[in-house]
Amino acid sequence: MAALVILVVTLIALAGLVATGYLSASHQARSTADLSALAGAQAALDAGLGPTTSTVACAAAGRIADDQGGQLLDCQVAWLDDQVAVSVEVAQPVAWPWAGLPGQVQASAHAGNVDP
Repeated sequence: MAALVILVVTLIALAGLVATGYLSASHQARSTADLSALAGAQAALDAGLGPTTSTVACAAAGRIADDQGGQLLDCQVAWLDDQVAVSVEVAQPVAWPWAGLPGQVQASAHAGNVDP
């Protein structure tokens, strides 16, 4: 009976550890996406509208994602007159992935100087 109690407590602790890993990765992915989008928008504004604007903005977003331990999956830059919007999607690895569950979580964010 004691062995069964120990097994159940161990399984609950393990499930809590895995859930904490996914929750932490989710928060980190959202933060990484926000920072990447902001960096991309600022780089786009600094570069101005031109043929290399998207490349410059997405490179800045990618650097921030890398610095945060994530990976830039997608980056889109949209201009309308003098306003810019940058949309990014990033992936963040999970610290303690569980067999059968994804090893990374994804998040997206948008930033720019577009008026609402």
